[in-house]
Amino acid sequence: MDRFYPDHEIIVVNDGSTDQTAAQIRNIIKSNPKIALIDNQINRGKGAVVKQGILSAKGNAILFMDADGSTAIDSLTTLLSHLNSGADVVISSRRVKGAEIINEQPTYRIFLGWIFRKITQWLTHLDIIDTQNGFKLFRGNVAKEIFSKVTINGWAFDVEALVVANHLGFICEEVPIVWQNDSRSKVKLVGMIRMLADLIRISINLRRGAYDMSRAKL
Repeated sequence: MDRFYPDHEIIVVNDGSTDQTAAQIRNIIKSNPKIALIDNQINRGKGAVVKQGILSAKGNAILFMDADGSTAIDSLTTLLSHLNSGADVVISSRRVKGAEIINEQPTYRIFLGWIFRKITQWLTHLDIIDTQNGFKLFRGNVAKEIFSKVTINGWAFDVEALVVANHLGFICEEVPIVWQNDSRSKVKLVGMIRMLADLIRISINLRRGAYDMSRAKL
């Protein structure tokens, strides 16, 4: 990171894990002050901790990424070029033309992902194919504006963030990236049910006009 982006910070949010993640990060921080740790003692959900990290960030551009490294940090250069060209939110996508997948997900995961995309588009009318890839870049002030209004604590928080961005009139662009599946990543039935419930909640919010909000002066 220092070689290409010398002026940066890395915020690691530990979501109440019981392994040695927090201890290892604390050791790294001793020799790298650009890394900060938010150590939650209880599990709050992915949406809650991404929001927590983003609202704590200070940069003019804010990236959130999954810890599994499925999308290489090198892709940040591509996303930044779109931000510099006028986009407010840049979404890395595995499913648009030009994307390269090194190690594809199992067939059942691809099928479940397709179903999720169709349900998402039906319930939210978002014109975005890959809402769930954990590698998204925002203008700093735009990220603060969006995530201050995000309410979903679970896995469907990405969808709500993009719905908020759309209703606030921000420019969102979906760009192809190089991606490889982490075989350790699993989808549990209970997680899928919770995601569906969150999508329904987002859809209800849309119909009630909860996202018809005015944009703050940035």
